[in-house]
Amino acid sequence: FLDSGQYIVVCATKQQLKAIPELTYFEIDMAFKRIHGVTNEWEVSAYVSRIQKTLTFARIFTNIETADAYQNLFEDLFNCIEKDTGEIFNFYHIHGRGLGCIIADQHKGQALGLGRYLNSKYPNLTPVEHLQHIYKLCQVHYKR
Repeated sequence: FLDSGQYIVVCATKQQLKAIPELTYFEIDMAFKRIHGVTNEWEVSAYVSRIQKTLTFARIFTNIETADAYQNLFEDLFNCIEKDTGEIFNFYHIHGRGLGCIIADQHKGQALGLGRYLNSKYPNLTPVEHLQHIYKLCQVHYKR
């Protein structure tokens, strides 16, 4: 639990977390109320062309959906990946290699939380500038 009352539970195997830095993109999506109460499930998935399947690499459970909550969520996810790989997570727009795109829905808190997380680690760009490089809207959500 954080001081705000938020809880974050990251569920993934070490093997799944080690695979995420190899991706050029991933998609994040809040699952539609599969959990009872205030808890929401958030999935990190990507299409893996080598095996022609979409795989889920992590599931994250949390109870708050504000920009601050999403910033905490991204921080916890990338910290878990860095801890399990023993390496800094690379973002293409910063390091010239690594994750180039995060596809997401239109939830304002989600986008701002990601931008704030990246700005806290790499303050040479504003949160919005980070988002301009890495954040893309999901076509399914865009067309709704």
